[in-house]
Amino acid sequence: MSNFSPKEITCKNSEAVTLRKAIAEDAKKLNGLAIEVFNTSEYLITTSEDFVSFDEHRQKERILSFQNKEGRLLLVAEYQDDLIGILDFQNGQRKRIAHRGSIGMSIKSNWRSHGIGQLMLESLIEWVKEQNFLEFIHLTVMEENKPAMSLYSKLGFQEIGRDLFGVKISEGEYLTEIYMSLKVGRKTEEDLVCQ
Repeated sequence: MSNFSPKEITCKNSEAVTLRKAIAEDAKKLNGLAIEVFNTSEYLITTSEDFVSFDEHRQKERILSFQNKEGRLLLVAEYQDDLIGILDFQNGQRKRIAHRGSIGMSIKSNWRSHGIGQLMLESLIEWVKEQNFLEFIHLTVMEENKPAMSLYSKLGFQEIGRDLFGVKISEGEYLTEIYMSLKVGRKTEEDLVCQ
């Protein structure tokens, strides 16, 4: 089971936010966060209509699936008693692709542009470095989502491909999906001694 110690971070708006692993008791709040995000972001593949059948029980099962497998991490950002962000990371479950994993990240609309996404990603990168078998973080982002593209590039992600017809908006209208990757150097014994 992967370890992640909770930490308090300070956002651009000077508010203190806690980053921690999701727990089963978060299921109802996570579903509420998901609905809010799906209704306020035009750059997600999942819509609120797709999410309707995902009840609290299924969310609990999803949370537990992250807790019980190596190479998986489900982080939440919490402000006071409110969940305001989520980041999930899942590595490949077969031997030849276990060295890489993909992320998904969502931030509550009134908390976007406050640096939470960057702080969550930086925490994930540090966590990946501590895993002795993980080397790459992959993600997809719509080309039109300029703030996200800028953040990923700033953190060192590089474009490795694109799908011109990745997301269908309506008949004959598509958004380009960009595939990005970050090679993460593992922490060495020297790094651990210097901390």
